[in-house]
Amino acid sequence: MAIACLAACARPDSDKDETADAAPAVYPLEAELGVLLPSAYAGRSAERPRGAWFDEFERSTGCRLNIAGAGSAEEFIAKAQRETIDLVVADGIVGVQLVQGGVVQPLDVRRLPGLSALAPKFADMPWLSQFGARYAVPFQAGAHVLLYDPRVFPQPITGWSVLYDAQNLPDGRTNAGRIQSAVDAASIADAALVLRVRQPSLAIADPFELDERQFAAAVELLQGQRALLHSVRSEGEAGQLADFQQASVVAMAATVRLFDRLRDEGNSVAMTLPAEGSTGWIDAAMLKATARHPNCAYAFMSWSLKPRVQAQLSAAASTMPVVASVCREGRLLDPARCAELGVDALDRVSFSHLPTARCGGRSCVPYSRWLVDSASPSGDSP
Repeated sequence: MAIACLAACARPDSDKDETADAAPAVYPLEAELGVLLPSAYAGRSAERPRGAWFDEFERSTGCRLNIAGAGSAEEFIAKAQRETIDLVVADGIVGVQLVQGGVVQPLDVRRLPGLSALAPKFADMPWLSQFGARYAVPFQAGAHVLLYDPRVFPQPITGWSVLYDAQNLPDGRTNAGRIQSAVDAASIADAALVLRVRQPSLAIADPFELDERQFAAAVELLQGQRALLHSVRSEGEAGQLADFQQASVVAMAATVRLFDRLRDEGNSVAMTLPAEGSTGWIDAAMLKATARHPNCAYAFMSWSLKPRVQAQLSAAASTMPVVASVCREGRLLDPARCAELGVDALDRVSFSHLPTARCGGRSCVPYSRWLVDSASPSGDSP
């Protein structure tokens, strides 16, 4: 189903309370569970074998996991329609569309006592609840960071300007053709985040909630950036890795996961979360409205909130745990590692959610426009 169709489909009953249905005393577990996950967690290759925690879940519950991975929002939307999928783990861009389209159902929070262990920043993110009911359980989170080659930048980079402004780099060469950033709809939020500091008069509070004036300024900034990029097509993690290793790109917006891969392979790379802040994401679990194995799905959500499992997920995907004790107590993850993941900078991260036509009581630019204008901010095909 296309994204535009989902947003227009019937939305769930807003009068249904999240604990309205009487909870039975016993929840017999079914024999299997279909889960759609971001590819970083799915582990379907020799480099990313299936995580040990998946096997532990199966042994503990008897629920055999059928795991599918997805990357883009479009792929998530399409795969979420499959009848074999019971549970979807996705970010706020996808999640709100699934809620609005009636694809997922409200959760019975009485069956999820682990919610009380969530870090405060992740406990009540607005998109996790819609129409007065909770629809999603935080799974892991992440922040976008700036990666750079310290051989080119002997002094640490402190801001995003190297990715937006034409300039000579410390090695005497221009940054044109040697930098990389996202070329998807979320790139508009990245630009808006930079403008929030550069142009306070725009009064940008949330980079994912932009009125026409704010949106136009962000698209204009992107238009100038496209002329500087090494590539105006999305190359995925493999392409980013190769470009950096070959020194075709010396600075890029990326994830901690890519930093870890580059560092582990012995490349010259440094990482920073710039002073302007960063955009990020929260992956959260949502129960399909047509789930055939709901009890195994609740067991999966509860299992994922165990501190040890959170640490395992973080190690597998280079993401932030959402349970507070994992980093606070320092037993499961080293404090230095938590800092690398961005846990100490949560107040500077703007987490993604679906841009809608109404936000905070005012008119804003809907996601359909973000898709069109990010694909061609200059008016030409990328």
